Amino acid sequence: MSHGVARRVVQLFVAAALLVFVLGGLPALASAQVRVVARVNDDAITDFDLSQRIQFAVKTTGLTDSPDLRQRMAAQVLRQMIDERLQIQNAKRLGMPTSDAEVQQRLGEIERGAGMSPGQFKLFLQGIGVAYDIAAQQFAAQIAWGKVVRRKVRPQVEVSEAEI
Repeated sequence: MSHGVARRVVQLFVAAALLVFVLGGLPALASAQVRVVARVNDDAITDFDLSQRIQFAVKTTGLTDSPDLRQRMAAQVLRQMIDERLQIQNAKRLGMPTSDAEVQQRLGEIERGAGMSPGQFKLFLQGIGVAYDIAAQQFAAQIAWGKVVRRKVRPQVEVSEAEI
């Protein structure tokens, strides 16, 4: 593991521990100030971003919401958010940024797949108290990573006639 990666892992665990403390013991303070819980190169993930993403996960999985559940989910959700930021950054570095149009297209696919009318997903998010940007960041990461995989991995895959 490189020194930079090791440093990021340590930052992640310190941030997760801080978040657990803030979410568990000081909810009034957590809502009063936005704090950075992780840095992914030049991008910051705030406690607000994380709490929104946890809210999104809880409400879309049907789990019974509780402070204990949120506390247990915090480190895993934060790790996923860090991975997504790295995926987006890597795609940009390779000259494959994700456009707003691509994110909107993905949103439309999700709505159609769920039998929703256009705009209904945003209303759903609003109803559960989650900002649209939280879901859009997740969509952008999925799109970006798909681009990277198609460009970097797919050319290296060879399927023989026997495997077909």
